[in-house]
Amino acid sequence: MFRAKVFILASGLLAWSCTAKKTEPESAPVVTVDVAPVVNSKIQLKIVGDAVLYPLQQAAIAPKISAPIKNFHVDRGARVRAGQLLT
Repeated sequence: MFRAKVFILASGLLAWSCTAKKTEPESAPVVTVDVAPVVNSKIQLKIVGDAVLYPLQQAAIAPKISAPIKNFHVDRGARVRAGQLLT
């Protein structure tokens, strides 16, 4: 009988301690936003500098026989893809 009373008292205390406490709701933080109108204008800042450009890949083309080249199908420095006819 004593154990039952202790059990009921302990479970009542546990249930009472787990209840949500009523607190004041937190207000949302105030965020200030600056708004500016959209303006379409030319870019005024120009930067000039020297640079050296290198290709991603480079291949040396050497003929198996010596003969004059009659026709070029691509320009020097042009972008080519695998399997494309070059000369």
